[in-house]
Amino acid sequence: MKSLFRLLVVFLLTAQVAIAQKTVSGVVSDPDGLPLPGATVLVQGTTTWCNH
Repeated sequence: MKSLFRLLVVFLLTAQVAIAQKTVSGVVSDPDGLPLPGATVLVQGTTTWCNH
């Protein structure tokens, strides 16, 4: 019974991570059109931050 419970927990955690993956692409630039390295982006309507 413990092994079935552990398998279920691992499956649910893996499913959560897999569902949460989305790709966002683009360029953050200043008013002159120059790219801004190290910009932090907040996905609007969420609390998800991305810093690259």
